[in-house]
Amino acid sequence: MTAVIALDGVLRSESKFPIPEGLKLFRTLMSEYRTVISSDGPLNEAEHWLRSNMVFGYAQLLGDETSFVGKSLREYHLETVQSGGRVELLIDDSSDNAHMALKHNVPCLLFGTPKFVNVRRESRTSWSDIEDEVRRQKEIRADALLKTLGSRWE
Repeated sequence: MTAVIALDGVLRSESKFPIPEGLKLFRTLMSEYRTVISSDGPLNEAEHWLRSNMVFGYAQLLGDETSFVGKSLREYHLETVQSGGRVELLIDDSSDNAHMALKHNVPCLLFGTPKFVNVRRESRTSWSDIEDEVRRQKEIRADALLKTLGSRWE
């Protein structure tokens, strides 16, 4: 099982301070998941921050070194990890990324803590968009189940 967790907004604040609740979540996930960290910045800077804050044991670290067109960085990272196997969970502080994960049929944990609010990132996804995507995913699963059950009785 693989989980992708955002470095920026979940493990550290925009001022580069650790978010204790995010780090506790990361350490908890490590016992059950192959954990991949997705960074919005350069890989060497992310590695340095993780080492400086004694964050170890993750399976993979992804940064912004790769160029891509037409996708958000987090979507590119999610697809990169999915190319190696199933992703069971995405943890992010952005509703846009939560919406994107649901579209990729990946469960998402939208992270928030009262001690940290990302003021630089503007959200383009409304809560109703996320609800619509959840509803759409349920309908797809229900249709697939009905087709399977229907063929059993024919």
